[in-house]
Amino acid sequence: SERTKTWLKKENNTEGLAYDPLSGNLLVACKDDAGLEDEKKSTRAVYEFDTKADSLKPDPFMLIKKSDFENVAGEKIDFYPAAIGIHPGSHDIFIISTKDTKCMAQFTHDGKLKAFDYLEKEMLPQPEGICFDTKGNLYISTQARHGKPAYIYEFSLKTN
Repeated sequence: SERTKTWLKKENNTEGLAYDPLSGNLLVACKDDAGLEDEKKSTRAVYEFDTKADSLKPDPFMLIKKSDFENVAGEKIDFYPAAIGIHPGSHDIFIISTKDTKCMAQFTHDGKLKAFDYLEKEMLPQPEGICFDTKGNLYISTQARHGKPAYIYEFSLKTN
């Protein structure tokens, strides 16, 4: 295995990683600091790793702002990206937040918030992974917690 250094730091807390079939690049979601001086502390960033150039692009692929959620969720949401996945048909980007607010947000491929749902805390106490199969079924994995095993759940999505 090869290692590639990027300029992202521990404070960015990169937890989400997904392959983007449209570009052939990787999307990297920061759970904490967006790495941008002019942005609010609550803003989160997703960066794009260029696989051909073997480097992280300097500008964010997309930004997630607390205020983005007002229209869709009815309130401002503290969002902490833990996992990111791209739907194989629509290429919509699905991101799970797991810290304070356990939820899933659906964005268009150009970063506009499209849908939002809280996740069931009893079923998904610590959601940490998300991916899709070729048919568009959604899989969410949980971390083992308090003696309870980790799980992988399968969901059939109604896409819009």
